[in-house]
Amino acid sequence: MSSDAHAKRVIDTEAADKRRSDFYRALGEFVLEFANTEKEVLWILFMMSNVTDAVAKSIFSGVHLDRAKDFIKKIIAAEAARGVITYYSLMTKAFDHLELITRVRNGILHNGLQFWIDGDPVMHNRFKASAQQKVREHRISVQDLHNMILDLRKIGTDINVQFPPEGASIFPHVMASTRAPWRYKPPEQSAPPKKPRGSTPKR
Repeated sequence: MSSDAHAKRVIDTEAADKRRSDFYRALGEFVLEFANTEKEVLWILFMMSNVTDAVAKSIFSGVHLDRAKDFIKKIIAAEAARGVITYYSLMTKAFDHLELITRVRNGILHNGLQFWIDGDPVMHNRFKASAQQKVREHRISVQDLHNMILDLRKIGTDINVQFPPEGASIFPHVMASTRAPWRYKPPEQSAPPKKPRGSTPKR
């Protein structure tokens, strides 16, 4: 191997190692931010249930994120049925985007890393999916992780804006954050292959 080729290989290896280190660092921050969001949603559930902390901990201890969101939506529906109309639009829109991020988070943590493409890791559930329609693949870049981290922080802001402390004023930059667009855009999943049509017999 020539000295130039060897030097290029060393540079390529170092660049690949840096990309992977950057990804692992961003992944750790993303997992922590997601855990903070889970905590926020559970706190909102405790508060909206209108029971004491001791009762809330007894009833909702161990409730996962999706279940907590379902409970909150049921509380909102129950309030509406009693004629208590509160517009939780910020929170419900935040929940919709949180579902997208949750799918990615579950894909990473439950399926693990399969391989790398151009420095980006790819996660998929092809080994576990019971049908082609259930296959999910996520190619996650460091930028994707940063975008989801910022979106999770925005979700926390959007949720808390719906429940300001009595007499508190919401600063203009906080309201500007609630109007900002979501940063993470999930890639479209490839459609399952179509079954070939059978030939129609001639009459």
